[in-house]
Amino acid sequence: MKNLPLSLARAFLAFILSAQSAAAAVVQGPVRLQTQPSVLGAPTLGSAAPRSELSTLSSPLSPLSLSAPALSAAPAPTAVSAPMAVQAPQSFAAPLQSGMPVVLGPVAGRMDAAVQEVSQTWSRGDAAAAQGLLSTHFDGSALLRAAPAEAGSGLAPEAAPAAAGEIPFHGISLPAAQFSEAGPGWMSSKLIAALDATQNTMDLALLEVMHADLAQAVLRAHARGVKVRIVMDSMHVYPEKANQHRSAEIQQFLDAGIPMLMLRGRDKYGLMHNKFAVLDGEVVWSGSANWSRAADNVHQENATYTNDAHRLAGFQKVWDWMWSLSKPFGEPAGRADGKTPPQDPARPVAFHGEGFPAYAFAPGDAAEGFLLKAIHASQRTLDIAMFSCTSGKIKEALLEARARGVKVRIVFDKAQFRYLPPMMWFVDNGFDVLLGEGFRPGKSAMHHKFVVFDGELVQNGSYNWTDGAKFNNFENVQFWTDPAMVSAYVAGYERLRDRSAPITEDDIAANKAAAAERAKEDAARDAARQAPGQPGGKLTRWESPIFGSRRLALSPFRRGALRSA
Repeated sequence: MKNLPLSLARAFLAFILSAQSAAAAVVQGPVRLQTQPSVLGAPTLGSAAPRSELSTLSSPLSPLSLSAPALSAAPAPTAVSAPMAVQAPQSFAAPLQSGMPVVLGPVAGRMDAAVQEVSQTWSRGDAAAAQGLLSTHFDGSALLRAAPAEAGSGLAPEAAPAAAGEIPFHGISLPAAQFSEAGPGWMSSKLIAALDATQNTMDLALLEVMHADLAQAVLRAHARGVKVRIVMDSMHVYPEKANQHRSAEIQQFLDAGIPMLMLRGRDKYGLMHNKFAVLDGEVVWSGSANWSRAADNVHQENATYTNDAHRLAGFQKVWDWMWSLSKPFGEPAGRADGKTPPQDPARPVAFHGEGFPAYAFAPGDAAEGFLLKAIHASQRTLDIAMFSCTSGKIKEALLEARARGVKVRIVFDKAQFRYLPPMMWFVDNGFDVLLGEGFRPGKSAMHHKFVVFDGELVQNGSYNWTDGAKFNNFENVQFWTDPAMVSAYVAGYERLRDRSAPITEDDIAANKAAAAERAKEDAARDAARQAPGQPGGKLTRWESPIFGSRRLALSPFRRGALRSA
């Protein structure tokens, strides 16, 4: 009994490692094990396990195809120390029956760690726990859960959330909704697959690129003749402070000659804060996640894929508009200069008798205006997951909603709450607020920007609820009422609440200390402004949209460096 799951895992590991060794010269991205449907049902412990043929080991980088040996298992001993009416590892059975891709990458170290963990647990006689570990580490729809060394979290993320539907794209399936809690590398695995499947055009709008695997997928697309174009935030291309630098990945894009134009927000600290991709004019990827290792491995993030023609047309139109404003490397970055982005001319999303756009973009009033409209239309619940919130208009709308009986629940990022004095307003006004972090407490972010209105309408995107996002940044939001999408975000919010914590006295003390420090800085600046030869007049940080975006551009994790906001 004790040897059956372990023998399967070891056989599976031996096959993968031998195939990986043979493919090492050509395979650089995530390896995917594609399986043929099984004609037999899932085995049960205490019965003979069926044989199943594994067909090919393939990579999007090469035509490599290796025949796999059949895996088999001898009948298990009948003597057991506990009732064993437990299904055998579905990590093997389910993919074999469904033909579902199994994502394994990077394979060797994480497979070793996974098999060792299963082995140790089984040797202690804990069959249920070992079975759970097998399902976790060898699941057919998610990455291996052993965190990569660079993440350093020591945490095991929860099981992958239920899919909100699948989006077909050139022979692969993409999840309509994704949450980073499914495990390190889960977000990037699907995006890399989408980039590798792209055949003709790849239009990217990116705040930053600090993820070698994603960058390599773009470079591969460029090398095979895909028309790649990138609108990039200028502050991640032109270092502006002594401790800032251009990432190696961005430099690779420049060196490869990929058309990349630079854009920045409306003021000194404004950002091109979008994170979206239009692939072959057939799929849009967007969400809160930047192209960084932190976003992929340790932050709490969400993303969506859609092939809806209306949304595709809108994102492409806005991308084209940003491209027309942007400037090539070596020239000052482009700016909006008072212009506002194209908006959704229709109102296809219905919520309580009101029409909402499928998408809205900043800078400008449109995104916040529709958010306010959704808050005003809500009748029962507002479930908010927001990296930061300093918008006065949104605060007033939330007060009014609560006064008419709407249940308002909020999760903010812990570091942002401690760092931004205006967020104390929610404590002072008695809101139900929890604080979240990423999967490396103190060094990673609860980076979501989504809301569920009455359990019926979802808003997500790149947009934080700040004046900086409204006035200065290039941003996007989307509205959804699709039942599968709403269900995914409802469940995601409950999981987020479960792993978040109440505000502590230490959090409040840190916020007040930050307020005192800002007050000192204000006083010193005001004194300097009133010195002889300097223009007079007091500029209060909290009344300035410039301050809002400036503070959001500074990282509480790496002081002085640009935030991956």
